[in-house]
Amino acid sequence: MGILVTSMLAICTVLLSLVIKKDSPVIASLMAVTLSVFIIIRVADGLSVLISQIKIISNNVAVDDAYMKIIFKVLGLTYITQFSSDICKDNGLSCIASQLEIMCRITIAALSIPIVIALMETISKCLN
Repeated sequence: MGILVTSMLAICTVLLSLVIKKDSPVIASLMAVTLSVFIIIRVADGLSVLISQIKIISNNVAVDDAYMKIIFKVLGLTYITQFSSDICKDNGLSCIASQLEIMCRITIAALSIPIVIALMETISKCLN
């Protein structure tokens, strides 16, 4: 099932959700969450190929594994946060969505400190 089928399923779910939302907003929200989980599973299948290719590239360039782990953590964190934030926004809880996004930004800043330090050290070595 490719992007076209997944997109068509998303459009049908959204249209059906809009019709049902008047009578049963809870079921409409559950439909949206179910579709979102389905899409996450589809994306996760494609990510395994991407991750293996990135590992091959990082081995050829001699990038430290710790930095690659940080990058993968940041990517996963942003995807999960976006997913959660969108669900909150869809259900009228934009305040919680904003707090999730702020938490994600702070966590990314904290996680990326080792990469920033390594970059500064590399720049310092090049300048000396």
